[in-house]
Amino acid sequence: MLRLSHWINTLIISSACLVYSGVLLAASDGFYTGLQAGLADTHYSNVRAGLNNTTKISDNGLGKRAFFGYQFTPHWATEIGYTHYRENRFVTMNDTTQTGVLKQSSIELVGKYLWPFLQTWNAYGTLGVASLRTKTNVALAEQSTRLNARTHRAHLLWGAGLAHDITEHTALGVNWTHLRKRANVPDLDFYAATLAYHFG
Repeated sequence: MLRLSHWINTLIISSACLVYSGVLLAASDGFYTGLQAGLADTHYSNVRAGLNNTTKISDNGLGKRAFFGYQFTPHWATEIGYTHYRENRFVTMNDTTQTGVLKQSSIELVGKYLWPFLQTWNAYGTLGVASLRTKTNVALAEQSTRLNARTHRAHLLWGAGLAHDITEHTALGVNWTHLRKRANVPDLDFYAATLAYHFG
């Protein structure tokens, strides 16, 4: 019985040390930077874009993001990023042939809460605000004219992710970000692979 109690106590202490060492290894305070690339889904459709059923529209494709941040503690960080989303292209064939491109990009400021676990893993959630820039370029073939419009608006965003430290300074992971739009404009979703480098 005494021997069993000894092994139980040893197991508990060893597990606690493992978790604690994992927290120390997985969380590196200081500055960090990184890149993300993956699927950017703008959720545009004929109805949402105000176009008729004869329109062909693309609403998802490759998105790219660069970010720079600072981790204050093993659990809290903040970062600023720039994201370039998929270009939405459409062609309308009716009385007037229209071709167009809708380009979107954003600058984001987010807070991040991290949960280190095991020895080299971090789960995290993000919440912040994004300044979304939208540029629309429409060409009217029959009239040989081109219409351009630009808008800048602030939107709420949130997300979640999982990162794995492959070296002392480098981490790989996956990330999801949802940008909440307003009025009749559809939301944005960005599903990406992440590569981050910690300077600390």
